[in-house]
Amino acid sequence: MLQLPDLRRDGFETEPPLFRCLVAEQINDRNKELVGYALYFSSYSTWQGRALMLRDIFIKERCRKQGVGKKLFNAVAKVASSSGCSRLEFHVLGWNDARSFYESRGARDLTSAETWRYYRLDDDALHAAAREADIIH
Repeated sequence: MLQLPDLRRDGFETEPPLFRCLVAEQINDRNKELVGYALYFSSYSTWQGRALMLRDIFIKERCRKQGVGKKLFNAVAKVASSSGCSRLEFHVLGWNDARSFYESRGARDLTSAETWRYYRLDDDALHAAAREADIIH
């Protein structure tokens, strides 16, 4: 399980950082409170070149439906656009109500539109495949 030291190392102590993060804060007279974040990293498309992958966007439940998510999403889109990216990619669980938000922003569901499927090798399968590798660089 990922721990705070891992996030600190990968996002703030590694050059270049493995991810970047934008945060949303709520400020009142006495303090600032973190109410949301968007975590993203560089990606690459063999068809279109530079891309950005939005890995996670989270807004505290009491702050949802107030435009915070829209501001964070648009800020990540601006980072992608100003970095010369051809697209912004992200995954959304089928039950997540945010799907309609993303679609309202112009996102296409590639699972239904192009029949893409999302796969992952978890820990054991990853290490098993690595053990079978003939060439390691």
